[in-house]
Amino acid sequence: MTAEKKSDLKYELGKKIMSIKVNNVKISIKNMSIQPFDENVKPKSIDDVMHLYYLLKMKVGKKTYKFQAYDFPKLQNVGKYIDYIIDFDVKSMGLKINDIDKDGYRKSEYYKQMLLEDSFGEEYFIKFEKYCTLGHQSSGEEFNIEWYNMIFVNPNGECVFMERLEESDLIKFKEYADGMINYEIENYEIEGDGQK
Repeated sequence: MTAEKKSDLKYELGKKIMSIKVNNVKISIKNMSIQPFDENVKPKSIDDVMHLYYLLKMKVGKKTYKFQAYDFPKLQNVGKYIDYIIDFDVKSMGLKINDIDKDGYRKSEYYKQMLLEDSFGEEYFIKFEKYCTLGHQSSGEEFNIEWYNMIFVNPNGECVFMERLEESDLIKFKEYADGMINYEIENYEIEGDGQK
C-alpha cells in the first residue's frame, strides 16, 4: 500500500523544509498562506481551508521556473494523484504503446498518464506519467522496469520535465508538499490574538 511507503525526508513539528532536490531539479514552495473557511477557528486539516496560496519554484541549472497558485491550487491533491499513479497496475490496465516479438526477444511497453489541472487552465498544471517495460531477452532472462515522469507547465508554456523518476522521487515530492501545507495549518494563528 502506497500510504505506508516513506522517503528519507523528515519533518519535525514547527520546522519547515525549505527545499528538496528531485533528480537535477531543486524544488521550493514559497510564500504559502492559507485562508480557512472560518477565520475565527483554527483549521485542523486541509478540509478546513478555503484558499491555499503559494509560489512553486523549480530551479534547473541556472534557470528558475515559477508556478503560481492563486485561485486553483494543486498541492493539496498531489498526494492523492501520486498514490494513485504508483498503485495503478499499468501492465493490466494501461495503454500498450509498444510490442516487439522477434527472434526470441520479447518486449512490451505500457503507459498511463494523469493531469492535475484546474478546469479553466488559468494556472499551472502537473502531468504524471507511468511507464512499464517488461519482457525477456533471447537468452530467456526476464525484465520488468517501471519509471515515472512529472511534467510541470505554467500558463506561459514554460515546462519542467522530470523524467525517469523512481517511486521514491514521487513520494519525496508528495511528502514535501504535504509537509508544507501541514506546517501552515499547524502554525495558523487567529487574528486578534496577536496572531495571523
